[in-house]
Amino acid sequence: MDFNIFFNTNDKLNIIYKGYRSLYFDAKIKDILFNISLLLVSASLVLPTKLNTLCVSISVILWFLSGDYKYIRNLYKNKLSLAILLYYALYLLSIIYSENIEIAYSEVFERKLGCIFIPLLFTNWERILSIKFHILRAFYFSVTVSILVCIISSFISIDGQSNLNLIIEYFTYNNLSRHVGFQPIYLSYISIISFFLILYDFKNLTEKNKNIWLKYLIIFILILHYFFVIFLSSRTEIMTLLIVILVLLIYIAIQNKTFLTLIFLYIIILLLSIFSISINRLNKNRFSEMIELKTDYKSNKWGGRSFRIQKWKYSLKLWEKNKFFGVGVGDFQCELNKVYIENKFLMGSEGNYNTHNQFIQTLTTIGIPGLSMLLVIFFLLFQNFYFSRDWIVPCLTLVFIFSMTTESVLERNKGLIPFVFFSLLIYNINFSSNGNGHRWSNN
Repeated sequence: MDFNIFFNTNDKLNIIYKGYRSLYFDAKIKDILFNISLLLVSASLVLPTKLNTLCVSISVILWFLSGDYKYIRNLYKNKLSLAILLYYALYLLSIIYSENIEIAYSEVFERKLGCIFIPLLFTNWERILSIKFHILRAFYFSVTVSILVCIISSFISIDGQSNLNLIIEYFTYNNLSRHVGFQPIYLSYISIISFFLILYDFKNLTEKNKNIWLKYLIIFILILHYFFVIFLSSRTEIMTLLIVILVLLIYIAIQNKTFLTLIFLYIIILLLSIFSISINRLNKNRFSEMIELKTDYKSNKWGGRSFRIQKWKYSLKLWEKNKFFGVGVGDFQCELNKVYIENKFLMGSEGNYNTHNQFIQTLTTIGIPGLSMLLVIFFLLFQNFYFSRDWIVPCLTLVFIFSMTTESVLERNKGLIPFVFFSLLIYNINFSSNGNGHRWSNN
């Protein structure tokens, strides 16, 4: 039957258009929903991986529906986005020379997809710039709530315990982080990022709102973050926090000519850290193991320095088998376990341990091009600081670098997604504002 006898072509187009509108919402609503989804991605970085993955997936769908796909060309204009995509492409390419295809697919299409999805969400720079502080606040508010959950849950767990040393241990290491399903090192890593982002937002918040209680609240939250990291007892992250605070204070001193005051402030921070570690038996034992130079790795109870050196040494032996391209993303762990066994490092093979160093693991897995691209990412971040003089860029970049020296951070979603998300955020804030970054200055 010819339906043209009932209505003309213009009528048909009208019906199609109305159907489209009813199905895909108004443009303004789509924009609002996409903005909300970005805030949820930020807030969910401290939640279980499945929830964060769901938030990222929803955000990518809304990215497309909002029309931001029109800005996809910006991926090629933004050097950091391009470097992250090329880093992912090298993992994708390594599937070709991996024998264990199933593991390779799992690594590339499950654990590493954030290297594609997150850059897509940041293609519209002006959108990111307009909600940048909302994104930061969604994240550090979520982290603060998680910290309080851990502390309150640990209080509940005490249940009549009277021994002071045992009570303190309820607030230490795994006993503290287990309440939110995170390993101590990854919760410390997230908390340190949150700590510096709160500092970054501090001036902006207190200048707009003169309420003195707000300033006290923010200071309290910063102190809470600081001692939470100390009691999580991740040695690398505690050292990272202390070093990056020192770097920041030196930068502020140079900017504002307040050396003596800041030196005094850092000495207080250092003394408080030493005191907090010394009163905590578990923390004290972990640090003693770290600084003991003659300890054999077999006697390491907490996976200390000598134990990690063994992993690095045998990972580099594996790299020697294929120096340029690496062993491939699918075969890395299996081949590393073989090297462990060949060298009688049974603790490594039985524990199925990876390298616990992102730089060495990248080199071993996807070779010299992979390590080069990872270094390019860090170079671009430092270059961004050179032009913008925005102190948050080197602070977070140093947090990422130091964390990667003793942990393969990018091999887990809990490490990869925050890295890609906040690297692009701090880069785009300055990239899209032509270098006029947020500066910590009295001027």
